[in-house]
Amino acid sequence: MQPLITHEPTASPPVAAAESDTPAQAAPTGDGVVREREREIFASMAAHELREPIHAIQSFLSVILRERIGPINAVQRDFLTSAYLAGRRLERLIDDVQLMIARERGFEIRPEQVDILSHVNTACRELAPIAEGYHVALAVDPLGSGLWDVRADPIRLDQVILNLVENAVRYAAAGSTVRVRLRASGTRVLCAIENAVDQPPSEDPAEWFRPFRRGARPNAPERSGQGLGLAVVAHLVAAHQGFLLTRVRGTQVTIAFVLPRYDRPATGALLTT
Repeated sequence: MQPLITHEPTASPPVAAAESDTPAQAAPTGDGVVREREREIFASMAAHELREPIHAIQSFLSVILRERIGPINAVQRDFLTSAYLAGRRLERLIDDVQLMIARERGFEIRPEQVDILSHVNTACRELAPIAEGYHVALAVDPLGSGLWDVRADPIRLDQVILNLVENAVRYAAAGSTVRVRLRASGTRVLCAIENAVDQPPSEDPAEWFRPFRRGARPNAPERSGQGLGLAVVAHLVAAHQGFLLTRVRGTQVTIAFVLPRYDRPATGALLTT
């Protein structure tokens, strides 16, 4: 059995917090606590009920795409693939919602030694059709060769990588390339996702990691998402004893996360990119 870690909720997100003029709200008490708990239960049940029919639809689409019940032509494959990818997006959104609910009372991760390069390549293959729809290319750039193992829950690691790469694709300028760079030291691995945007971001990068916050001018506003992805990333990276880095240089934007290779926090001097 894999070791299990319970991540307790933290008072602040694992990125630099921006100053805000919004007054702090008091924690709910009495009936407020009951109502909050009821909302959590409802959201959790709704997410569970949504997952089952989506999984069934995905299974049927997979059978058709593999031509298990007969051949399909190119046009049919294109439409069916689009439907399958939309379903995968819904599955990831449900995962994000469930994690944001669980973060209030802590959630569990099951860390093991995993190859992060393999997970990055798999994520980029899954997101390639979506990137093509945004007229954006994907590239993976590991520095050097050797082991790319990190201490992580493989399912949660996929959640982090998919959210970061898809976010970069959605905000990238058409015709540009989203590049995933990997760098390693003896104790840590850095995964940096870089993209070029149409205009320099005006928001404080710390705001990107707050729930339901979305940056301005996404590549395709009609598919701009719910603003949960980066908030989920922040909590998952913290749960893995890692940390986040952001860098904005004109229209070049980089969001990176650092994870430990072994079972200890990824602290100390920053890795260079």
